[in-house]
Amino acid sequence: MAMFTKKEAVAFLADKWGVKRVEERLLTDRKNLIDEIVVLVHINVNFQTVTLLAVPPSERRRPTVAEIKRDGMSGVGGNCYCVNVFTWGLLKGNI
Repeated sequence: MAMFTKKEAVAFLADKWGVKRVEERLLTDRKNLIDEIVVLVHINVNFQTVTLLAVPPSERRRPTVAEIKRDGMSGVGGNCYCVNVFTWGLLKGNI
């Protein structure tokens, strides 16, 4: 199952991050749209390890896709793995 449906991804990008004409640009200006999304990920999704370090070592685990989606959409972010999986899911939902 995909992290985002196309409808969810377009709505998130337009409503939360203010990306204009997402569906139109998918057809006519794909490269610049993807460039804009990648920049917005860097601005809005924190790279951090605090949430991982706050969990005792014996309880640490890889986050689920649902947790990665939640943390990415809320801006909490996470380590490289989490940010990359969130970015992949967002792009995959659009492409």
